Amino acid sequence: MSTACCPHCLLPMSDDAVAGYPSRPMRCPSCRLAVAPGRARIGPEPRRSVGSGAAAGVLKNAARRSDAAATTPRQVADALRFAAGEVGTTVLRLRMLDYAYLQREHADLPSVGTVLATHGSWKHARREVDGSRVA
Repeated sequence: MSTACCPHCLLPMSDDAVAGYPSRPMRCPSCRLAVAPGRARIGPEPRRSVGSGAAAGVLKNAARRSDAAATTPRQVADALRFAAGEVGTTVLRLRMLDYAYLQREHADLPSVGTVLATHGSWKHARREVDGSRVA
């Protein structure tokens, strides 16, 4: 089977899609943007490292509205280092969308909302984690 991915955020929408998916307009379960009929990207598996477009802003705003509680900076640092290693990049270059995709696969990772609640912003979280590695 092929996986259908949202044309906006490129996160999976359905695991059993065929050409022309979706057959009628629908909202992406991840970014909540509308997907017109036949506009989903169909492939054998979702792509990890792609351009983010408007999805990063949508994801950030949704995460800020969530009820995520702050956690210890140490837990966030460990999660960001793990995610960067999985993606094959440095913590400073880890993108929010890549982290969100990994968080779906690894339920023990803190959510994007938790990272934002702990550090205030994605940029600050990455910088603090990268700075703590040097110390």
